[in-house]
Amino acid sequence: MLTNYADAYILPAYSAYTSGIDSLKAAAINFNSTLNVTSLNQLRIKWENALLLWQDVGFLEFGPAQNISLRSQTNVYPIDTVLVTNNIAAGSYNLQLASNFDAKGLQAVEYLINGTGNNDNDIVTYFSNTTNASTYLIDVITDLETNANYVNNEWISTYRSNFIANSASNAQGSSVSDIVNAISLHYETFIRKGKIGLPAGVFNGFSQLPMPEHVEAYHYEQSLPFVYRSLVSLQKFIKGEHYASSV
Repeated sequence: MLTNYADAYILPAYSAYTSGIDSLKAAAINFNSTLNVTSLNQLRIKWENALLLWQDVGFLEFGPAQNISLRSQTNVYPIDTVLVTNNIAAGSYNLQLASNFDAKGLQAVEYLINGTGNNDNDIVTYFSNTTNASTYLIDVITDLETNANYVNNEWISTYRSNFIANSASNAQGSSVSDIVNAISLHYETFIRKGKIGLPAGVFNGFSQLPMPEHVEAYHYEQSLPFVYRSLVSLQKFIKGEHYASSV
């Protein structure tokens, strides 16, 4: 079972996610060199694909991913737009600090390419006129790339064999325990509550008022595709299907 999880789903999923981040970075470099609406839309396509691929691995928060708090470094929302703006204005920041986790990741990219203007031309103008914005965009994506490569390489080099060998029991610390705990936490906290419950107001204390700014892709204005992908990916993994299999 553990061999199937590792070889049929986890390794190919992390490989696909890493490739998606690489493509995102290439699109960002192209956008910075040719600031126009066409390159902006190309960048958005790569960003959307990267966030979809993230749903395939976001629930695997154990082992190498847990070591670096991959989820917290990758997909925190709502993003702190004030902190993003302040970092860009300062031109000096340390994205490794936990205090910057909600000013980086895929959601920081989402804000920069969707929320910094009223229309596409405004966003292109923002990057043209805002010192350090293009640099910040690349720095954020490079940080994503570094973290994705770390987790992917760790699984390939050492963690795969350790994960498969850790099958003596289902006690805490075993691979089965890690899987169950990671899936339970991700579904209850980051899908049921984070993607649906908080934006809908269900988990908003006593008021129960909707909080639309808490959706996963607020500035993109299309969050449901990512919710759906997260559920499909989780179901595929639980059923032991190959990552590349059709659903």
